[in-house]
Amino acid sequence: MLLNYSTYIQHKRELVKDEVWDAYANALGRHVTAPGFAIARERIKVGYPKSFQKTVSDRFGTSITA
Repeated sequence: MLLNYSTYIQHKRELVKDEVWDAYANALGRHVTAPGFAIARERIKVGYPKSFQKTVSDRFGTSITA
């Protein structure tokens, strides 16, 4: 999750291209709904800004916002 957040921030600052962010987001999408990942994500979500939580939630239709 940290690596995806780092890439998200770099993308927001226009330091990485859309294709790079899309690749990381697509990789995250393969795991985001897995039960173990969902439990871990629920526990650590408070460590990430609401904007990142919303981006993941909007993209994958998951409820990870607080």
